[in-house]
Amino acid sequence: MYKKALCFGLEPYPLPGYSVDHCPLIETVPLPFQIKKASYLLFTSKTAVDLCPLTEMPTIAIGKGTGARARAKGFNVTHIAEDETQEGICALLNQMRPSSVFWPRSDRARPILKNYCQLNSIELYDVSAYTILFKNVELPKLADYSALFFTSPSTVEAFFALIEKGRACDPAIRQSMTNQNPPPNRRIAGPALFPPGIELVSIGKVTEKYLIDRVSIYATLSSRLPAS
Repeated sequence: MYKKALCFGLEPYPLPGYSVDHCPLIETVPLPFQIKKASYLLFTSKTAVDLCPLTEMPTIAIGKGTGARARAKGFNVTHIAEDETQEGICALLNQMRPSSVFWPRSDRARPILKNYCQLNSIELYDVSAYTILFKNVELPKLADYSALFFTSPSTVEAFFALIEKGRACDPAIRQSMTNQNPPPNRRIAGPALFPPGIELVSIGKVTEKYLIDRVSIYATLSSRLPAS
């Protein structure tokens, strides 16, 4: 019999060995932008693929999932970074040495790639193609699940924003947060935040780091990639 997992991402991801329920904690809002011609087009998310008009520029994608989405839409994907992080993109660019890159991205994107291009004389045309908003929803009863599934750093931030607002159904969590009265953005600690034995699952090293930074050392953490 399958165990149950609760996925917080924009899309429901498969997790081997689990029956996955979907509770999206974030939503994307498109922002107006114009395409700039460059040596390569760069996608670091499926959302950017969905929002970008089709172009003939050769395309770099972060990871197989984003690459597959871009190819399905008709983009000419020539390179895929196997390391699904900005650091992985930087390593790929270090091999390719393009003169310019057009990068439609989230307005919450980390500055790693931008800094790399500046230091290596790569002309980077980066535009904010969308913003990410946290949804003000009531979390399901976490004790009903064996695993909580975080698919991006934004889902981690959104989850703890809800916890800090008291938007969790579990009485133990609400009581714990009421007693602690935490200020915004504080590091949350204490086993009362999660039912006993619950597993925290994340996609990718960056999301894992965000998650580790936010949870107690008493939580059980595992990081897995779902089957592609």
